[in-house]
Amino acid sequence: MIKAIFWNCRGVKKPVSRNHLQALVREHLPVVIYLLETRVQSFSRREVDRLVRQQWDFYVEPSVGKSGGIIVCWLNHITRLHVIHSNKQVVITEATVMGRKNWHIYAVYADKDYIKRQIIWDSISLILDAEIPALMRGDFKCILLQEDKRGGNPSIPAEAHNEFASFLANNDLLDGWNGGQHYTWCNNRKGKARMWVRLDRVCFNSTALSALPGSVVTHLTRIGSDHFPLWVQGRNLEFTPQGSTLKFEDVWLDEEASKEIVVREWQKPAHGSPPTILNHKFASTLRALKIWSQDKFGNIHAKAKYLESRIAECWYEN
Repeated sequence: MIKAIFWNCRGVKKPVSRNHLQALVREHLPVVIYLLETRVQSFSRREVDRLVRQQWDFYVEPSVGKSGGIIVCWLNHITRLHVIHSNKQVVITEATVMGRKNWHIYAVYADKDYIKRQIIWDSISLILDAEIPALMRGDFKCILLQEDKRGGNPSIPAEAHNEFASFLANNDLLDGWNGGQHYTWCNNRKGKARMWVRLDRVCFNSTALSALPGSVVTHLTRIGSDHFPLWVQGRNLEFTPQGSTLKFEDVWLDEEASKEIVVREWQKPAHGSPPTILNHKFASTLRALKIWSQDKFGNIHAKAKYLESRIAECWYEN
């Protein structure tokens, strides 16, 4: 099971950041931690022990001066992790938790410059493999929708936004957020000058969603940084128990949005023999429908059981 904390901490050596991270680790028990904008060029074994104790291994992508920097920590008795690729904008790791299937985890700290961001979209696209579960978390320095920003000047869709949206769509990456504060960054100003923006996201590819159905991405309490920590936890939902198959729900037929999802998923490119392509399109479409259904209706089967119990109670009451 993937249990991870991703946080743009704005300086890993600040006492308030260290204390908040330690509190998050005690509460949520992650097996992997990704810290962005650490503002350190090196981080020693002793400093890691002080931050998260001795059972954690670590990797440091140094900052450029006091700008940027990424640190990855993982519990060495639970997780095997090695770095596939690293630069100042992204650290790509392959992780195996409890000996299970390998995952690719991407920690992105995107540059403010649109042209420089394009470099990481291209490099990540070359590494992404549709057959390998992928989880991508980042401070992407970019929004997708107008509602991702509150306050300040109205956001006008720009080429950078469109490029980011195309990057996610072309690489089968779906937004995984489903809990907590909508925005992930605040400029900490007062009154009308205050601005809230959703700069941070966690995205999954379809293979990851299939391997980890019911994954939860929550925006946690913001302390010690202008960014919210993001908490990722995988769990099996009731509609996809271990070893079961995904099933079509008749209630989807009444929703126009379900038709749009089917068309969108069916138009995505796939490779292989005709039967392989057909199976892939069926599977990816059904997964997308399940994710949309969970967001719109919640757990349909749990609600049905609850209504059945209420009907039974009313029956006995009458």
